[in-house]
Amino acid sequence: MTEISREEVESISQGLEEKIRLVAQSLALLPEPFSKFSMLKVRKGGTGASILRRIPLTYSGSGEQVLLEADTEGNFNTWAHLHLDDAANEILFYNGVVIPTDYIAFSSSMSFNYMYSNDGTTGNVNWDVVVETAADTSTAKVSLLNTGSTSVAVPAVADTMSIRSIPFTTLPKTNTVLFSLIHRLGVADSNNDTVSVWAAWIEYLAFI
Repeated sequence: MTEISREEVESISQGLEEKIRLVAQSLALLPEPFSKFSMLKVRKGGTGASILRRIPLTYSGSGEQVLLEADTEGNFNTWAHLHLDDAANEILFYNGVVIPTDYIAFSSSMSFNYMYSNDGTTGNVNWDVVVETAADTSTAKVSLLNTGSTSVAVPAVADTMSIRSIPFTTLPKTNTVLFSLIHRLGVADSNNDTVSVWAAWIEYLAFI
C-alpha cells in the first residue's frame, strides 16, 4: 500500500474544499428553473438558503357591517368571501399573528397579499392597506405599511380573481405581533360595483 504524506493529504483536502466552494458559487448563480427546488434561494449576505413561506390571515370583524357571504360570484360558487360595497368606506380587520423566528430580518422581503374580485368591469377601486406590529412591553405600535389611498384599475372581465402583493416599507422584528387591515375607500373611488375579498396572507423568506 502506498503511503501518503501529511502534506499530500492537506493539499488534497484544500483542493476539494476549493472545488466545493466553486460549485456552490456556480449553483447560486443558476436561474431558478434549473435549481432542484423552484422556491430555493441563496440567502443574502452569507451562506445557507431560504424558502418562501406564507402566513394565512383570518378575518376578525369590522365596524362597517361587512358581510361574510357564500353567494355566487361568477364561476366561484359558494366560496366564503367578504363584500366591500360600492359608495361606502368599509374595513376588513385581520387577527394578529406572531412574526416567526425563522424570518430572515435582513432579507428585505416580507409582503402583504390579498385576493379579490369585482362584480363590474369599469373604473378604479381605492384601497388602503395598513400593517402594524407591537411587542411585549410595547407602549406604541410600529407601522410596517400604510399605503394611503391607492387607485387600482378593475379587470376588463367581471368576477376575475386578482392578487395584489404589497412589500412592507419597514421590516418587522421576530416575535412581534402583526396586525393588519384592508380598507376600501368606496365613497371616493370610480367603481360602482361590489368588491369581494377572498383571502389575505403574509409572505416572507425563512431559513431552511
